[in-house]
Amino acid sequence: MTLIDILVLLLLLLLVAGVIGAINHALWHRARGSVVLAIAVGLVGGLLGAALATPLGLPRIVTLPVGSLHLPLGWALFGAVVSVVLVRMETRRRA
Repeated sequence: MTLIDILVLLLLLLLVAGVIGAINHALWHRARGSVVLAIAVGLVGGLLGAALATPLGLPRIVTLPVGSLHLPLGWALFGAVVSVVLVRMETRRRA
């Protein structure tokens, strides 16, 4: 892979993370939040979803082929929702 291929792949991954984060914001009816926050939630969700699904041997729900990767969008969205639930539980406990 060339440097251009790697940069394009990275931009596509950030775009997918942003879309997952935006969908998560819409599910929680959150009007506030930045694009950076949506991308961060999408990235954390993707990592958390894959970390939960892979060891359990769960099938990939919806995948997006990006280069040689197959991004598990369903588990990324699930992981984003779980991460928001965990953050909300922690902030309510502190309040």
